[in-house]
Amino acid sequence: MTTLNGHRYLEIYLNDHRAFAAGGVELARRLCRNLQDTDWAEDGIWLTNQIEEDVETLDHVRTAFRVDGGPLSAVKGMLAVAGERLGRLKLNGHLVTESPLSPVVETEAMIALVQGKRRLWSALRATVAGRPEATGFDFAHLEKRADEQLELLSRIHAGVATHAFLVG
Repeated sequence: MTTLNGHRYLEIYLNDHRAFAAGGVELARRLCRNLQDTDWAEDGIWLTNQIEEDVETLDHVRTAFRVDGGPLSAVKGMLAVAGERLGRLKLNGHLVTESPLSPVVETEAMIALVQGKRRLWSALRATVAGRPEATGFDFAHLEKRADEQLELLSRIHAGVATHAFLVG
């Protein structure tokens, strides 16, 4: 593991966020599928594209800071994806089919992940934005994107919760 000029914890931090991002992409795709036949179908596609773009940006940040994931990072990524898949096994009132509760819980999980990503961009803006490796990254813009994603997720959450609790 390289130390980024002594900043070993920055490397660990970026790798941990990348591991969570792997699970986040899987969750966004599943949420998008669950929103296909709803009023939020287009929003689900937009959100998934945004999440995938943000993961690419995080990969570019890691490359700029010469962060090598290494075997431990790969294991963390696999665990994050496995955790997302295990999350599908929730008791939601349906054994084989999707439950109207699934998008509610998935949206809540996405909100938590996007809040974490927003904190990542905020931490990087506050700590490394002036470093040469950070040239070309607009962390304030990335924070704003996360805020937009959170606003959309809040609207989706209200809609899917209403559907699950009052209609479904």
